[in-house]
Amino acid sequence: MRTTYILFIVVSILCLWHSDLNAQRSYEEDIQSVQLALIDGNASESYRLVANLADNYPDSSQAWYIKSQVERKFMQYRNALLSIKSALHIKPETISYMYHSAQLHYDLQKYGSCILYCDSVNAVDSLHRFSLILKAQALYKGGRTNEALAQYQLLYNIDSTNITFIKQIGSINTKLDSLTVAIEWYTLATRIDSSDIGSYTHLGNLFVRTEQYQEGLPVLSKAIEFDSLNSWLYRFRGSLNIMGANFEEAEADFKNAMMLGDSTAFTFRHLGLSLFKQSEYKEALPIYQSTVKLDPEDSQAWYYLAFCYKWQENMEKAIASMEKALEFSVTPSISSVYSGLAQFSGLERDYEQALHYYSRAYEWDEDDAAPLAQMGMLVEQMGGKKEHAKTYYKSFQEKAKQKDMLLMVYVSNRLKIINEKLFMEGKLERDE
Repeated sequence: MRTTYILFIVVSILCLWHSDLNAQRSYEEDIQSVQLALIDGNASESYRLVANLADNYPDSSQAWYIKSQVERKFMQYRNALLSIKSALHIKPETISYMYHSAQLHYDLQKYGSCILYCDSVNAVDSLHRFSLILKAQALYKGGRTNEALAQYQLLYNIDSTNITFIKQIGSINTKLDSLTVAIEWYTLATRIDSSDIGSYTHLGNLFVRTEQYQEGLPVLSKAIEFDSLNSWLYRFRGSLNIMGANFEEAEADFKNAMMLGDSTAFTFRHLGLSLFKQSEYKEALPIYQSTVKLDPEDSQAWYYLAFCYKWQENMEKAIASMEKALEFSVTPSISSVYSGLAQFSGLERDYEQALHYYSRAYEWDEDDAAPLAQMGMLVEQMGGKKEHAKTYYKSFQEKAKQKDMLLMVYVSNRLKIINEKLFMEGKLERDE
């Protein structure tokens, strides 16, 4: 009887052990099936397999974690967040669970929560690369630009050969208007990868914005050797050539950009400018006509189009175009537009209107003294009082700068003539 009882106990234990073993095997097989489906990229199969996984194994953090991974693949981010919270409740400081939670908060654009989970990961593993990167991305997306810059610089200090970190630092400095610093970082990127066209393109934009044509031209020429079919590179090099007064080269660059599909108003306008500066007004005219069709509010295009019409002696269209330039101008270009209108009105012998426009030009930009001299000339052309012309000329002399030297010589000569006439009329003492 005693032997029979002992045998019964042993058999019962063996049965329970075998049952637990089968349960463990079943759990592992279920987990493995889902993982294999995920590895194979079979999202629908993994979703089917994981549907009841957490229900069958509610105390398994791994089951909840895998369920959350599958739900994320199906972009069911809120469900995935609930699942990973269950996993973290069971095993609170598991790095993979915390990082996954950070990813989900990033997906949901909850950047502050994403950063907190990244910090939790880094508190356990200070060199967790993916968490450090995700934190940088979340800081940037969350508008914490300076902190994002510091985070990318931390990443760069960890891995100074990673070109992605270098380019991100360049990008953020561009956003912060630290353009010279951005140039340094993108230049570093091209040293690491001399064929990185993206960095060359950013450098082209930066050299244009900082007006560093001497530094920028050789860089963009090198980039074009790597990629001669990139319209952006030609566009930026053309802009730099205009800054350097290399108008023929600029013309060729903008024509190449257009041939490669660049149909922007920017490129048309600058091609027109490269032709205009070569006195190719006839060729520039249709280019500027196309520019204002592409961008009817491009004040600079209307401005140069007006002068192209002027050289064709079509003053009606010249004035109409300059009025369009005035309509869309912003400070400080308004002064130049008023001067243009004044010039055209003078050519049409509408001196009163020309005088008004020069007066408006000077009101908008008192640092430019040229309109004062022009008003003096107009007064003389109108047959007005010499004293009035003299007043304008004297004001010009007081405010003129080095760039006005040629006009200064003309005004000085006019003042001498006016003073002689006034003296002869008895209206001026000789020592004046």
